[in-house]
Amino acid sequence: MKVFLRIAAWSSALAIASALALAEPQDSTVKQLTQLNATLQTATKNYDVRALGNLTTDDYELVSARGKVYNRRSFLADAADRSARYLINEPENVSVRHYNRDCAIVTAILHVRYTSSGKIYDARVRYGDVWVKLDGQWKYAYGQASPYYGAIR
Repeated sequence: MKVFLRIAAWSSALAIASALALAEPQDSTVKQLTQLNATLQTATKNYDVRALGNLTTDDYELVSARGKVYNRRSFLADAADRSARYLINEPENVSVRHYNRDCAIVTAILHVRYTSSGKIYDARVRYGDVWVKLDGQWKYAYGQASPYYGAIR
């Protein structure tokens, strides 16, 4: 009986240690991608095309909430356009899922408030972004946005 209890205790300790070891990379990956997502939104708000260029893949693509498709070049050109002045460009309810340590999906609601032609616009869009790890660095490869009208889940 004592041997059984020792084996059970040892097995439990080993299982907990294994779970903690597996959880650590996931936690750091989630933390890293959450920060990169925030950096992306800040760069957008600040018209920082250089930072956006560094964050995106060469074959980057975005489908906007209105269905317009942007490639990397048109996305960066649009990001440089200062005809609208951002007041808020902040993600809410961010969720990160990752796979094989080199692919991740970030979903969130983006709260955007900006002025254009003397009018203030305020909206939220739900988005999903695909991030891939290339040469050891996370890059934003694909994004898709949808209008958001409902309550937060």
